[in-house]
Amino acid sequence: MNALQAEPAQRAEAAIDEVLTQCEKWNRKRPRAFTSRDALIALQFEATLVHVVSAILRKGSALSDEDHARLVVACGRINAIVDEAIR
Repeated sequence: MNALQAEPAQRAEAAIDEVLTQCEKWNRKRPRAFTSRDALIALQFEATLVHVVSAILRKGSALSDEDHARLVVACGRINAIVDEAIR
């Protein structure tokens, strides 16, 4: 029995499986968003920023709204690099 002859639920499952398979193939063929070198340079910078922020907090100082927003950006960049590396 082919996919068109199957029950609606089975056809939907088959369609979803096909879409997932095609997405996986596309992701494998898609070039990396950045080089390993670029990723390491960005990670080094963001890790340094996190270190500076931790030193500020350790001294008992509060973060300004601007500093907190930059820390959120750093975390987002670190997560984006990790997501790209493990895809």
